[in-house]
Amino acid sequence: MPMNDETVKAAFGPHLNREEKIAVWAFGSRPYGLPGLLLIMVGPLVMGGALSVLGMIMLTRLGVVGEGVASIGSTGLMFVVLFGGLFISRLLIRVRQKNYLLGLTNERLLVLRTKVPFTKKGHGSITVKRAIVYELRTLPSIDVSAGRSGPKTLTFRFNDPKNPIVVKFGDAQRERASEISARLSGKGCTATA
Repeated sequence: MPMNDETVKAAFGPHLNREEKIAVWAFGSRPYGLPGLLLIMVGPLVMGGALSVLGMIMLTRLGVVGEGVASIGSTGLMFVVLFGGLFISRLLIRVRQKNYLLGLTNERLLVLRTKVPFTKKGHGSITVKRAIVYELRTLPSIDVSAGRSGPKTLTFRFNDPKNPIVVKFGDAQRERASEISARLSGKGCTATA
């Protein structure tokens, strides 16, 4: 989702004190673990393939299509259902994805859980689902590391028992996230390579 300073400032606006301004912000998302990713990617494909095979068996048994046509039809139907499964898995990823906006002021770190709009009508607006505010003097420790997917990502892990958040910043937001990490380096934020 392309964001600009205006839409981000509008999202942070209700959560800022009167004289506060966002110095740096970054947009990231919660990384998926392997079990969740496998379920989202493989589940719809397996279900779609099984349903297409069962459908063709039922059509053959009912006499709607013949044996030779059923094999050709089942292959085509299987491809349609498998691509539908891929579409459904992408949709599940989009729906289940948790997105975060981190904003740093001179006094606080704001973590906003956001909803990304699906339609062009909602394009440019950011819906805040939850706001977590940390005072810099009482900031929990934050572990910052290069992501597992390569040096182009950066991961923040908040060691807060009430809100154990993990946020991954991709290539487009890495520079902004690095700046937040650098500004927090003396306040409980530790970077590991």
